[in-house]
Amino acid sequence: MASTDRNSRPPGEAGSLNANIGEYRLSIRQGAHMAGDAVPPETNYARVGSDRLAYQVLGKGPPDLVFTMGPFSHVDIFWEDPQMALFLRRLASFSRLIRFDRRGTGASDPLPQNPLPPWEAYTRS
Repeated sequence: MASTDRNSRPPGEAGSLNANIGEYRLSIRQGAHMAGDAVPPETNYARVGSDRLAYQVLGKGPPDLVFTMGPFSHVDIFWEDPQMALFLRRLASFSRLIRFDRRGTGASDPLPQNPLPPWEAYTRS
C-alpha cells in the first residue's frame, strides 16, 4: 500500500511539506513586495504646546489602535521596509491604526535647547 502522507513525497514535489513551505515563503515575499510598493499614508502634525508631533492614520475603526515604535522612530522611514509596511497594513486591515513619533524623535519637532526638568523635580513637594 502506497503512503499518501504529504511528508513522504520528494522535496519540491507538489503537495510535499517542503513545497508548501516554499510557496508560503514566496507568498510572504510577494505580499511584502506589494506592501512596500503601496503609497504610505499622509503625515500630519498635531500641536502640543508649541511643539508639533508627527502622526499618521491608516485604516477604518473601530477599534482604534495606537502604535508607536518606541523611543527612536520615524513615521515616514518605516514604510521603506517592505516587511514593516506589510505588518502596518495588516494592523490597519482590522482597525484604525494611529502611529506617531514621540516628541524630539523622527518627523516631530526636536526637543528644545533647555530640556524638561528631570522627573524627580515633579515629585518634590
